[in-house]
Amino acid sequence: MKLSDKQKIEATKKLSDFLEKNKPSCSLCKSKQWVLIERVFELREFQESGPPGADNSILPVVPLVCSKCGNILFFNAIQLGFLKKHRRGKKKG
Repeated sequence: MKLSDKQKIEATKKLSDFLEKNKPSCSLCKSKQWVLIERVFELREFQESGPPGADNSILPVVPLVCSKCGNILFFNAIQLGFLKKHRRGKKKG
């Protein structure tokens, strides 16, 4: 999901504030230079059986990429306020 201009501004501010406060280093190369990818991606829970997407837990994430080595940090898009937590209704039957 591509972020709207408003979401891009909010994402940049929240992550800039986080980076300024915490100054995280890349765990691989120790760089402190990060690039925000302005899209929301989803991580799905692996299911050994059943069709893809069937009752999987999905975590929406915004990636932050190390500009030196490409290592990626994922931030929860719900926690950042881009998405509202969606609860699936119970299946009937």
